[in-house]
This record gives sequence, C-alpha cells and structure tokens, in this order.
Amino acid sequence: MKPPVISLCLVLLILGGSCQYKTSQKETTDKIHTTQSSSLSYPISLQTQLDSINRNLHILSTYTEGDYPKGFDALSAASATADGIVSAINNHPIHIDSDIPNLNKTADFNGMVTIYNIRAYIDGTKQYEDHPILVWHANGTNQAVRFPMMTNIHTIDELNEEKGLYLLLGTERLSGWCTLQTAYVIQIKDGELNLHYPAFAESPQLSLCSCSFPFSYDAKKKTLNYKTDIHNYLMEELMGYNDSLTAQAIYPWIIDSYMKDFSFSLKFDGNRFKPEN
Repeated sequence: MKPPVISLCLVLLILGGSCQYKTSQKETTDKIHTTQSSSLSYPISLQTQLDSINRNLHILSTYTEGDYPKGFDALSAASATADGIVSAINNHPIHIDSDIPNLNKTADFNGMVTIYNIRAYIDGTKQYEDHPILVWHANGTNQAVRFPMMTNIHTIDELNEEKGLYLLLGTERLSGWCTLQTAYVIQIKDGELNLHYPAFAESPQLSLCSCSFPFSYDAKKKTLNYKTDIHNYLMEELMGYNDSLTAQAIYPWIIDSYMKDFSFSLKFDGNRFKPEN
C-alpha cells in the first residue's frame, strides 16, 4: 500500500482548522486517531483542532525511523502541533490524557508539573528534534507553555515547596558526539510560571555537552551531581553551551573537583545552587 499523500495545513491547525488527507476509508480508519472517546462534548472548532493534533501525533509517533509519508514536513508539524496543544490547554478545559492520547508524557511531579514531548525524526547526526510542552496545575486548571529548550525532560524534583521551585533534568541531542545534559529550575508562585529564576548564578539553567552522562539529583542531600567516565573532556568544552556570565561564575566552583575525579556537585541552599563546600 502506498503511503498517503498529505497536505499539511499548519496555520489552520493552530487556528482550529484541519488537514485534508487523500486516503481511502480503510486507510482513514487505520491511520487517524480522534477524540471520540472523550467524555466532553466540544465545539466543532475545538474538536476539529484536536482531530488535527491527533493526526499529526499519530504520524510522528508511528514513523520513528523518519520515513514519513511523502509531503509530510515532520519538523513543521511537530512545532505547529505543540503550539496547537498549548492553545487548546490554555483556552479549553480539555482532558489531556484522553483527548490527546498519542501525546508522550516524559516527566511528572504529583500532577502539579508535567512535561509532554513531541519528537520529530530527521536526517543527519542529530537524528531527532524534541518539542517539549510544560503543563502546570494552578487555580483548579491546567496551563501550558512551550518549554524554552528542545530538551527531553526525564525527571522533575521539588526543590522548595514554599517558594514553588522545581528542578527539571533532561537531554538534547545536538550531534553524534554532543548530547546536551541540562538542569533547569522553574518557579510556580501564585499560579504564575517563572522560566527565568536565577538558580545557577544568574541563569535558570546549567548545561553540559557530555554525550551520555546525565545530571542526577540527590533529594536528601539536595545536591546536583555530575560524573563522567570520559576523561578527555575539558571543562571549557563541557560548559560551552551556557551564557558567559553563568559559565564564568560556576566554573571556579567545580573545576577543582572535576580535575580530581571528573565529577562535581552543587548544593541547593533553599534559593540557589552553590558550591558544595
């Protein structure tokens, strides 16, 4: 069976439109997931938007080798679908897990903070591109934003309940030799999301280009830990993806430990991460 020819209407998706598929009835039944199982009765415009979102997610999650149907622009579809999901969550009381069943949940903290991710596979050493969506529960409703980095978040820890601080850990593949390991702190206070909380010097994030060696967090000790077994990484290279002010501030905190055994830890003091000793 030949793959269907798809005309992707990205602008209409965001606005609540739909894409027309030239398929037979059987192909439509096989390939398209809709939200018919939803317990809510939605306006036609929202239902159409959810159907378009689910079509794209079904294709993106099915063709994991990147061999998408002819005419399907995976990167544009992933980005536009993420925008459409954020719009749907912020403007309607939808049930995310049942209304968007193909949306991949990668991390969650007690239902208060959740990360969903849309992945598009591409050619080249980068292999894929992630489009994460951050959802937080406030004032009885869900709110959502596109996460500011193309990072696959795999862990969420609460740093300070009173101040609403959460630590997100994730990875982003940049090339065959560099996978960006990222620690990112967000703040949710009085229902508002702050993506610019200065947890690492003056930055919300600390990133290291270090292949397959991720950050870990010890909740009892409140330490962010890093260790690599590849001893030819220079710290200057690892720190190269941070803004210069953050790199200059944190470098002296970690270089001695790193040169000793290729590891370091930063301790959370209730407000920010600082040198462990």
